[in-house]
Amino acid sequence: MTLPFVAQFPIAQSDFATTLGPHIGQKTAKDKFAPPTNATSANIKAFLHALYDYETAPSDAGMQLLNALIVKLNLEPIRLQEINNAVCFISKDDKTPIVCGGVLTWNFDVTTPFIVCDPHSGQDGTIYAVTTQFLAGAKCLLSHYFNPNVDDNPNFKGNPITASNIRRFADPAHSNTTAFVPFVTGFLDVFPKAVGTVTHGMAGKPNFQMIASNDDKAQFLQDQVSFDALLTIALALQPLPTNPNIFVVCGSVPGFITDPTSGQHAALISINNRNSPLRLNNKIGDNSDCVGHMLNGSNQPFQIPHQSDKAFFVEFGPLPRNKDSSLMALFAKAQAMAIGWYAVYDPSIQDPWQLSKRFPDVYNDMSKYPSLFDPQTKLDTLQTQQPLVDTEPTIADTSDSEDIAVDLSDNDITE
Repeated sequence: MTLPFVAQFPIAQSDFATTLGPHIGQKTAKDKFAPPTNATSANIKAFLHALYDYETAPSDAGMQLLNALIVKLNLEPIRLQEINNAVCFISKDDKTPIVCGGVLTWNFDVTTPFIVCDPHSGQDGTIYAVTTQFLAGAKCLLSHYFNPNVDDNPNFKGNPITASNIRRFADPAHSNTTAFVPFVTGFLDVFPKAVGTVTHGMAGKPNFQMIASNDDKAQFLQDQVSFDALLTIALALQPLPTNPNIFVVCGSVPGFITDPTSGQHAALISINNRNSPLRLNNKIGDNSDCVGHMLNGSNQPFQIPHQSDKAFFVEFGPLPRNKDSSLMALFAKAQAMAIGWYAVYDPSIQDPWQLSKRFPDVYNDMSKYPSLFDPQTKLDTLQTQQPLVDTEPTIADTSDSEDIAVDLSDNDITE
């Protein structure tokens, strides 16, 4: 059933990506950009709270409040063709400067708080990558109205970028001067346990088309739930190309997997075993992204917070960013799996670092890992089974990992 608040808006005449594309990453005149005022930031946060309150308990008063905030933020809502209760709140370009530089797409039918962030909208060629992720079951997609290069700081003193030394004021990934700050922090006010992805584009190479990290260290949390570890496992379970393995992750998880086609048995993620579905980069790729810091819980966009593994910072090469990309479809499927796992995660059962002791058959065949989330699984039967191979994987030589040890801070592309 369409919610009354949603029903008042027109339905898009084209698919999501085609509808959204002209309204993000625009090469707009510099005078159109300005950091959000205090009033705008407050209204953005109030808008997020009102969206949540309305979907929790729809009411005429809630609808009136939302409509009033839409006017204050100068937004133009449009419904998506693909999802009945999803609305894209587009910024109107009829004022100087534009009131709200963030473009929010919200799915009232999704309850799990998962956010897809696209800070370099229009520069990185990520339109299909992020819309695919949203349609796979995200709560919201946050896009940027402006191209991040639109407002350079003439007083920039060179790297490192800090709160007092910003290179581009319109760059959500490397500044605290865009609407992404109140949108992301406001989303976390409403959903304190939210997780999400921060999507960028990179030039890539034939032997790697994705590289991801937790926007912190090159290792995942082992003492509490790690969304990034769960998404890594879910990715490894997809029918990815393995030789060369072109999805790279900065963070390891235990376990082995057998390729159903070749029959090769390999570690889930490895530095140099090309029979592994994922390749390990044991160095951090990038931890300078302000959006990732905020999604991980930092109140200061330039500060890396205490490690939380709630942000999956990912750079996609050209192949996953193509329209109707099969690789992107696999990523979206893995993302949906990980979102579901994270929502019901029980460390006494699903902790990846305890599998070799608790469920050795799962550890040695991680294709069985999803069964641990099935309430009907007879866990006592799994516990009685014995290991199939050694439960301590050999640490691989890192000598062949140089081709993926890239500096992602300068790897964004302009399209």
